[in-house]
Amino acid sequence: MTGPVRINVMRIPQIINEKGGREHTLWAQVRDEGFAGRTYEAVATELAKHSAKVLLGFIYSGHIHVVLQEVGRPVPGLTQTLHEMTRDEIEHLVGLTITHALRLFRRNALEGYGWRPGGETRMATYFVNTCKLCFSNAYREAVNHRRPKEETPVDSIPDQAGITTIDVGERPGALREVMDERGIRGVQATITELTIEGYTQEEIADKLGTTPRAVEGKLRRLREKLRRRGDS
Repeated sequence: MTGPVRINVMRIPQIINEKGGREHTLWAQVRDEGFAGRTYEAVATELAKHSAKVLLGFIYSGHIHVVLQEVGRPVPGLTQTLHEMTRDEIEHLVGLTITHALRLFRRNALEGYGWRPGGETRMATYFVNTCKLCFSNAYREAVNHRRPKEETPVDSIPDQAGITTIDVGERPGALREVMDERGIRGVQATITELTIEGYTQEEIADKLGTTPRAVEGKLRRLREKLRRRGDS
């Protein structure tokens, strides 16, 4: 009895850019492997390569403003900042965007939604669209990285202060363990985790079926709680 057909990783660059039977086989393969391991790493690598070329094309052609407007994520001051950035800084920005997008892509896949084979959109196209959604968060991170280091006022410390240093990738569950130790549980823990992973308050609100204002309130109360305990 023969086992299921498996996709050779050398075929992945073609498959992510096509709509056909092989995308079903590939998706089933990475799903069965838990979206981890050699096959998923090869998929992620090819998605990153493809989207890096597309994003750099958007930036250097000036089309980035249009695509961000199309997804409702315009970035104020982007033209001037990109003009001031070196090529290395722009490539760093693109890399951050792809990192955020890969996290979101994998998280959605593990939770059972997001891209699916057999739809109208190729996997590579879907991932580029995910990058567009993640660009604004990556841009803010890159801009903050460019600024001179200054002492941070207490009121400006992020809600997730003291938690972001954990390498969640190498220690599954470590983030939740630390939050549990600090009394951060339930919805507050979920919101904190999503914030750390780069989700905007609007995206978190959409996932939780609430409003951005409610998410903001939860984070504000968490910050006050940590400050009272001396954790922030």
